[in-house]
Amino acid sequence: MSLVATGLRGLGACLVNLGALFLGALLFAGACPNFLFENGLPLLGWIAYAPVFWVIRRVPLGASFLWGAFYGYAAYTLFNFWLTAFHPIAGLVVGIVYLIYFALLFPLLKLAHILYPRRGYILQWLCWIGFEYLRTPGCLGYAYGITG
Repeated sequence: MSLVATGLRGLGACLVNLGALFLGALLFAGACPNFLFENGLPLLGWIAYAPVFWVIRRVPLGASFLWGAFYGYAAYTLFNFWLTAFHPIAGLVVGIVYLIYFALLFPLLKLAHILYPRRGYILQWLCWIGFEYLRTPGCLGYAYGITG
């Protein structure tokens, strides 16, 4: 019985994390122009990352890349819904690129939290700002969807 209860507790935590990251992805996409609101709802941008950083605090370092991959794919697939008008595969490709980007970013954010539990948020925001800067130049440069 204990093993079943532990498994259900783990499943519940997983579902809570998935829900929180999906909420963060929806808030991020909703803050920008979208199919529901022509100009988006910019105020959502002020809270869009709260569920993301909450999940980063909860998950172990070894699993953080999986949670980052899920968030990256979900957020940028929702955010870039319009890319499929150009080509059906365009949205899929952008989603996969951001899956990889965020799979690399989340472990750095988790590591910042582990190394500096009281003030790690400062290093996390510096990592995020650096990440956003680094993803804009080059052949995969895509300045649309930058937090700033």
